[in-house]
Amino acid sequence: MNNLNKKKSRALRLSDYERALSEKYKKQRMRIANMVRRKPEIKKECCICGNINADILHNKKNPYMITFLCKECRANEKNIEKAEHYRFDIRTNMDKSKLSTKNFTNEDVKTIVENYLFEVISIGAYCDKLNISRHQFNQLVSRYNVIYNDPSIKKKIVNHANKVNRENLSKLARERNRI
Repeated sequence: MNNLNKKKSRALRLSDYERALSEKYKKQRMRIANMVRRKPEIKKECCICGNINADILHNKKNPYMITFLCKECRANEKNIEKAEHYRFDIRTNMDKSKLSTKNFTNEDVKTIVENYLFEVISIGAYCDKLNISRHQFNQLVSRYNVIYNDPSIKKKIVNHANKVNRENLSKLARERNRI
């Protein structure tokens, strides 16, 4: 039986659930591969030998936890085990200014949203400081609401922003009246 027939017979033996799961993993791998390909700040070096343009070693449990392994190192089973220790979250190594908010880690979402409440600057200035857009910030606030089940977060953000703007306007009015 040739190789093509073996693949077809294996594909025919998959249950509907297994086929759906296989498609899900395939889409995840493609999404991660496309993300890596589009982001020049991610160095594609083998974690064992340092070869340039190594392939991605994917992870089924957490698709964002990847590492790079060249074909020569991939041939040795021990190297694959070693590479598991070099996995990193791809989202932490990316420029967040043009990144979809789906790709922010939950910890990033939490720190960005909660840290704004401790800042005494406007939302626009805070977004400029983090190099994200206001639209991204609003999406992160919505995502924070879903992740941490805090429906009052939007109101807290708006109240804090109003308080900061009120203080800034008061300061400007005092300076204008001094002259």
